[in-house]
Amino acid sequence: MTNVIEYLNKENPLITLTGSCNDVLCSKCPNNKSQLCADNDKVASFDNACLKEYNLKIGDEIEWLALKDMAKSRIISQGKLSEVCKNCQWKCYDI
Repeated sequence: MTNVIEYLNKENPLITLTGSCNDVLCSKCPNNKSQLCADNDKVASFDNACLKEYNLKIGDEIEWLALKDMAKSRIISQGKLSEVCKNCQWKCYDI
């Protein structure tokens, strides 16, 4: 995860928001069972909460740094992190 975050912050790629386990972030996850997430309900709730806060939808494309800024301004600085990302193991990573 650290390597992925370093890459994203350095390269600022255009990313496509997906609703499945066939993306770069999920490809190495031990919970990815044949492109199905073992924690799908939990992950989907995090994803849907973020999409609602960002006013985005699955399939939208956005540059990484713009998405990162949305996370900081619409979730983190608004004190919504524990609400949106409750029980998330990746919450400790500094994006």
